[in-house]
Amino acid sequence: MYVAQSPYITRIKTVTPSGWTRYSRARFMGVICIGAMIEIPPPVLDSCKVLFYADARSSVEFTDRINLHIGTVDGEFQRVGEQPFLVIAQPYSNANEYLLMFCDLSWESVGVINFTSLNEAKLKAEKGYKGISEKWKKSPFSQAEVLDYLRDEYEVDPSSEWWKDECSFCEGASNMEILIKGTKASICKRCIENFASDINESI
Repeated sequence: MYVAQSPYITRIKTVTPSGWTRYSRARFMGVICIGAMIEIPPPVLDSCKVLFYADARSSVEFTDRINLHIGTVDGEFQRVGEQPFLVIAQPYSNANEYLLMFCDLSWESVGVINFTSLNEAKLKAEKGYKGISEKWKKSPFSQAEVLDYLRDEYEVDPSSEWWKDECSFCEGASNMEILIKGTKASICKRCIENFASDINESI
């Protein structure tokens, strides 16, 4: 991990257990960094603009009343348990959708539920995390900082429809060769090769 500081931005680079490099950026002033953890999410998560975030680690009761399962690499499904951070974000590909993201300490999204309104997302969060309604904070980044983040980290032109040519797995953008496109996701050549290699090693 390294931290590159500027008068306005702290940039933290981490490598996930699967080997992918991830970047987190936050305002330099008032941000507490503990290892690879920062106290606020980056302005964009998984091609979605962060609108609100909440810290569920204190003064919040985890009720375990949200039934969310995710697929694993071995084809099984596992239930998403208690997570330290929650985020409400809006996909660039659909301005009428709101995503409730359940994130770990590195702001890695562990599970996601989509909604048609912001209020629905907040109500669902309260169902699983009693008291979280009082913890929501607006993302502190200005529009200019969001656009800079897209240019620097996603390496895209924010004025373009860049999300149409983005890999859904590694978040590689228009500079990657997209081989397969679906209605909800796309995958690039590099990810296909990496997945094929992982499958061959496990056989």
